[in-house]
Amino acid sequence: ILFTSFAAEYTRTHLHANVARHALFASDLGTAIEEAYKQTDAEWAVHAARLGLKDGTTAVTLALRGGKLYSHWCGDSEATLCHRSRCLKLCEPHTPARQDEKARIQANGGTVVWFGTWRVNGTLGVARSIGDAEHADVVVAQPDYVERDVSPDDAFVMLASDGLYDVIKHEDAVKFTVHWVNSPQRDPDDICRALVGEALRRKTKDNVTCMFVFFKNHPPPKMRPLRTAHPKVPTLPPPLPSGEAVDAARPQN
Repeated sequence: ILFTSFAAEYTRTHLHANVARHALFASDLGTAIEEAYKQTDAEWAVHAARLGLKDGTTAVTLALRGGKLYSHWCGDSEATLCHRSRCLKLCEPHTPARQDEKARIQANGGTVVWFGTWRVNGTLGVARSIGDAEHADVVVAQPDYVERDVSPDDAFVMLASDGLYDVIKHEDAVKFTVHWVNSPQRDPDDICRALVGEALRRKTKDNVTCMFVFFKNHPPPKMRPLRTAHPKVPTLPPPLPSGEAVDAARPQN
């Protein structure tokens, strides 16, 4: 799952191909994906320089093989697992606010300053990305990843950019989805549009994208009882926003 113009489109087109062509694809999938991120970044740097482009993108990927789940990420897009109807974060976003990322950036000659949020060299809001040539010395495309055995209690994985998580908590997004897929009057295929629409309604200030991977042979997540006596806990998730509502909420250029 990716965002940010040309670099995002390039990564969407080439990253999976670089994984599939990697020499370790059959024997060490985690390493193959890790190195494919760096290869894609190097190839994009050459392509972008030729076209005079300087943009970048974050990325998060999910792979499943032999009962194991591989989640790689570079930047602040994230993967969140629904396990027993509860939220398990699979990623720790690469932001300049992290002390380890701040120390790495400063050790390589960069700066991290507060400008509405923590930013690399006063401009970039992520500590790692594919592209972003102006910050290539300190903003790297080295992904982190987790490898996890898939459990029968795993229902789905949500992959989303920070534009969603900036305004909707991970736990709330999972709860929203669990109730959505258990509601007979709602089409499960509309959950992405519903969450994106809700993020836009809450006036997210960043790009917002989300997608879901449901485990086909696993039972759907069960709804847990809601504390309906508590005024801040909704008894039902918000209704599916109309296309017109989503368009109206979309930030204008």
